[in-house]
Amino acid sequence: LRDRLLRGELTGIFIDETVAVPAPRSALSHERDLWVPRNLAQALASSGVVSRVETLLHRTASVRKAAWSAAADRPTAAEHVATLQVRPPLISPNRIVIVDDVVTRGATLLGCATVLHSAFPECEIVGFAALRCISNEDEFAGISAPVVGTITLLSNGGTIRRP
Repeated sequence: LRDRLLRGELTGIFIDETVAVPAPRSALSHERDLWVPRNLAQALASSGVVSRVETLLHRTASVRKAAWSAAADRPTAAEHVATLQVRPPLISPNRIVIVDDVVTRGATLLGCATVLHSAFPECEIVGFAALRCISNEDEFAGISAPVVGTITLLSNGGTIRRP
């Protein structure tokens, strides 16, 4: 990732003084649980891509795990908002990148961004996922094909990610 940044790829995602906030797990967490987004965020910090990691978000109640749910049964952005709280940081961030392992439609990232925006309305918030799901095999360009896109909240409460 650092090499891609040095080549000018992913511009606008990781810039100076960015705080990495790992997306919380779907279940209530325990300190010794595997938490891939936290591990990714820590790797970004140790390689100098972000300035620090803050675990600002935590779950107050579990949501269904999207990876094990049918598309219609995945948690919505509103369900994420209703089950997330912000832990106050020692220093308020100016820029946050929410780090997740996989993005499908973007409900988790949008829910996290909504809660963080409520707590830090002046803060710039973006999302980063190590992998993205691609439904149309014709759009698959390879395992390493980074893109910058948007996540939109639909009128029915669903979300859509482009690309």
